[in-house]
Amino acid sequence: MAEEQVLASEGEGEDLICTSGSTTTKESLFFQYEGKSTNMREIIDRCIADWRNTSGSDTKLESVDVYLKPEDGKGYYVINRSTTGAIDI
Repeated sequence: MAEEQVLASEGEGEDLICTSGSTTTKESLFFQYEGKSTNMREIIDRCIADWRNTSGSDTKLESVDVYLKPEDGKGYYVINRSTTGAIDI
């Protein structure tokens, strides 16, 4: 079985591009809650921008984990498995 690879740029609002073997698929993921809809790529981009603005560091971005908590109206993130923060969603 071919190994699946996910490619995504840090560009704002871009969709995920997934490749598996010789097949490439454009995928979009949306979060909908209480009549609002947001592209998940935009949420990830906003988390990255918040991290860059608050960290004041030129640290290389290696990983981004985002946890949505709609009842709080927040997206909580962990960057590079160590730095945490939150954005409004």
